[in-house]
Amino acid sequence: FRSLSPTGTTMEYFEADIRSGGKSSYKMGNDHFTMYGSAAYIKVERPHLLVYTQQFNDKDGKISRHPMVPTWPETMLTHVVFTSINESTTLVSVTWEATAQYTPEELDVFISMRSNMTMGWTGSFDKLEAYLHGC
Repeated sequence: FRSLSPTGTTMEYFEADIRSGGKSSYKMGNDHFTMYGSAAYIKVERPHLLVYTQQFNDKDGKISRHPMVPTWPETMLTHVVFTSINESTTLVSVTWEATAQYTPEELDVFISMRSNMTMGWTGSFDKLEAYLHGC
């Protein structure tokens, strides 16, 4: 299972059952931090759609908060849509939002970190592009 963690980080999956009803758990970090997380897959429609919730966990797998941003929402909802443009080009659209229960402060923090999230996702997609060009 190839990890496409954001630039400057590595990711290790403990479990990766990517199907509707499946779940994943992982560890991500670098020399400065380590964070744990999990995903619960709501809908997987190959080859064009992933919908899942994501939460941060402690090292024992219990739900926790973002290790560096304690006012981060507990649960995020992610939609990843793959749209074929032509035989060699696919448009990938990601929507990431706070979901379930969150406070106005948590939502404000989530929104204020949008540029950081964009950098993280962009780093992951840069790794994917490099991998695909090497195939």
